[in-house]
Amino acid sequence: KEIRQQAMIAVEESAAVIMVVDGQVGMTGLDLEIAEFLRKEVTKDMPVLIAVNKCESEQTGLLNAAEFWQLGLGEPHAVSALHGVGTAELLEDVFDSVAKKGSAIQGFGTKVKELKAAEEAYVT
Repeated sequence: KEIRQQAMIAVEESAAVIMVVDGQVGMTGLDLEIAEFLRKEVTKDMPVLIAVNKCESEQTGLLNAAEFWQLGLGEPHAVSALHGVGTAELLEDVFDSVAKKGSAIQGFGTKVKELKAAEEAYVT
């Protein structure tokens, strides 16, 4: 119960949620419970992304991550925290999701919009 309260405080202070799951272990009952909670209580207010950790291998990483589509929280991101694989793409998606959903914490939203405008100006 205390862990749930701590998690709710963290969610309330966040602009987005990244649910990290273990790609080598596969989906667990706890993953399903947390995903259900996030779908019901959090996705309406802010972006929720799935990071499937321990996906170092290009050959098996995406296959391991694919299982987590079942959580119903969108595209699972195959990452390796240890090797840095996929983390840049995950952070870009967090950035884009926060900018689209407008869930940024006070003051942060302005910075996100300024950075996004600067990025778009740089690309063009």
